[in-house]
Amino acid sequence: MTGHPGDEALAWLASTLDPDEIARLRAVERAKACFLETDRDEDVAKKLRWLLRNLLMRADPSLPLGPGNRREARCVVVVGESGAGKTRLLRRTFHAHPAFPGYGIEGSGCTLVSVDVPSPCTLLQLGRRTLAALGYPLQREMKEHLIWERVRLKLRTTGTVVLHFDEVHNLLDAANSDDVCRIRKTLKALLVDPAWPVGLIVSGLPGIAEFLETLSLHALDDDGNVVPLDPPPADRETELRRRCRVVELTALVVPADLEMITMAVGDIAKAAGLELHPSFGNDVASRLAHAALYQLGTALELAAEAVEAALEPVDDEDEGILQDGMVARAAFAAAYRERTACGPDANPFLAAEWWRLDCKKVLRTKNEPDALPRLPRKPANRKR
Repeated sequence: MTGHPGDEALAWLASTLDPDEIARLRAVERAKACFLETDRDEDVAKKLRWLLRNLLMRADPSLPLGPGNRREARCVVVVGESGAGKTRLLRRTFHAHPAFPGYGIEGSGCTLVSVDVPSPCTLLQLGRRTLAALGYPLQREMKEHLIWERVRLKLRTTGTVVLHFDEVHNLLDAANSDDVCRIRKTLKALLVDPAWPVGLIVSGLPGIAEFLETLSLHALDDDGNVVPLDPPPADRETELRRRCRVVELTALVVPADLEMITMAVGDIAKAAGLELHPSFGNDVASRLAHAALYQLGTALELAAEAVEAALEPVDDEDEGILQDGMVARAAFAAAYRERTACGPDANPFLAAEWWRLDCKKVLRTKNEPDALPRLPRKPANRKR
């Protein structure tokens, strides 16, 4: 049995690196594999346990558990701004849970399947990607409703009990009111399928929570079609609490989280065989939080990139990245420069009034709104 077709290409690529590059690669691997366990990890794990318990709940306690004798499934919603660390937190939780051995490994038969929602995405495209994730890529065109019928069938025949949709906001960005209605009905059909209800884990930007509130306002009729409840529930908030559990990954708070940030960065440096310079204190930790737009996931990414910069051979421009063999503030400045191409006056690790910088900007030389050159406008009547 041969390996993956790409194995030979990766082996060739690795053979082109010298021993020093391989050593740096392994050190950076260890740094980027570090994770910070916080209260939100336990919150997500708790919500996952709640979802799994509901999957095992019988509709008729006098009969055995199985298809046709299960209650409707539930939904866990994980929201946070870009860079909050949603995807990594969830996948780490899935890998650690004993119910999902082989998670993420193709052909493992894991009962939880994750689907990345691309940008942009339609409901039809999502159905195709879901079938592919279940091991059944479509080779021909099919109508949207037929694709989702096939999805529900494959969920049942593969024994998949939990479906994770990541970056769901990509599905909603370009959706009109009719599209949104179809998306709601499709997701609800997965939860209430009488033959095989599937638990949902949905993650994305905070706006998806409002969209999911109305999942509880639909039900299946006698023909298996999803229809609005008539009359709708009087208390929509109660319905949301009954069917969904929401976890919000909040932004970093300064100065309350500075000690946590410092400890996490120290662990990342240690994993790479380095130490954090004693000068890294509340000042640098505050700059790191600001540079990461106060999102924990981005802050940890930047810290790993600073360690990577510290491991690179030092040149004149980066002199001082390693001080006495330790990761210094200059390493964070170098990592931010590589990420954004911003000059020293627009680099939060170098600028005096760093708190005034807008760290969403790139290619800045100083802290001003119009630092980027403006391209000339094309004439409106230009001929083709």
